[in-house]
Amino acid sequence: MSLLFRSAGIALAANAAIGGMLVAPSAQAAPAKQQACADWSDPSGLANPRTARSVRSASGVLYELRYHDGTGCAWGRISNGRTYDSIWLDRALNIHEAGAGRWEPQLGFSMLGTDTGLYTAAFDDNSRVMRACGEASGQIVCTDWW
Repeated sequence: MSLLFRSAGIALAANAAIGGMLVAPSAQAAPAKQQACADWSDPSGLANPRTARSVRSASGVLYELRYHDGTGCAWGRISNGRTYDSIWLDRALNIHEAGAGRWEPQLGFSMLGTDTGLYTAAFDDNSRVMRACGEASGQIVCTDWW
């Protein structure tokens, strides 16, 4: 009886493998990045970025983790800030490493001058997790990891 089930399982696995070869390649593969993101690149020319995560400080400063799907670039943006408010990114290999406190800290650290908004340099997420953090009025806040 178990031989019958094993034979049926092998036949199903073979059929699934053959069927997988007949699927159009575009349905199997994720779209390739338009271009590779280089650490410390300028994100200002990237069209249609999105806000992956955001957090607001008690003083009303908005911190955002911005992301561009086509390149895999991530960067931080601060809005409604005041002079000397700062923003940076943290990057970890995965959520478990981040939870254990093991990450690359303060990537792209930037501090506001007289402007009320600012963004960091972009960094390649390279399938890692990232967050935007900042300090405003002595309070440090971070977005959730993404």
